[in-house]
Amino acid sequence: MDDLPFQQLQLPVGEQNYAPLVQQYSSQYGLDPDFMSKQIEVESHWNPNVTSGKASGITQFEPATARQYGVSVADPESGIRGQHHYMSDL
Repeated sequence: MDDLPFQQLQLPVGEQNYAPLVQQYSSQYGLDPDFMSKQIEVESHWNPNVTSGKASGITQFEPATARQYGVSVADPESGIRGQHHYMSDL
């Protein structure tokens, strides 16, 4: 499996579901899609229902930051868009 090009590797189910959004928003915000995918993997393991302390959702926004970036933490696309917006502001 190590000899397969990246596009042919089997992605985790969550990443398969959301990879097109990561690609779209990475392009829109000028960010590296591999880095953004790894960040989601670390934050939530691609689980849109995860919570940790005050943070929740696929990209683990806390309530104040979610409000600031217009993120609905229950909506994975909103979280992924917000994640890209937030990271582009850093």
